[in-house]
Amino acid sequence: MKKYQELETKIKELQAEIERLKQEEQEEKLPNGFNRVNALKFLKTYSGHDLCRAFYWEDTPQGDDYWFNIYDSLMNNPKCVAPDEVIIQIQKWVILSFLE
Repeated sequence: MKKYQELETKIKELQAEIERLKQEEQEEKLPNGFNRVNALKFLKTYSGHDLCRAFYWEDTPQGDDYWFNIYDSLMNNPKCVAPDEVIIQIQKWVILSFLE
């Protein structure tokens, strides 16, 4: 392998690590507008209304479309339970809100 190819490979590896660290940092911060009371209400009832009031969806790693799809599912099927990854993420943010 030529030296420039070795450098290109290292740059790709470093860029991947930068992206991983950015994602990790994003996941460790509260989304803008985070409201612990509404987040806790959501965890208790899985109400789409409480999800809508808990934080600004667009300020999350998942993005606005992801949260809208969850909201839409909950609103169209009152017996629907939020997916585990949603519950876990909101629980993490609730815990983080106590630490800040």
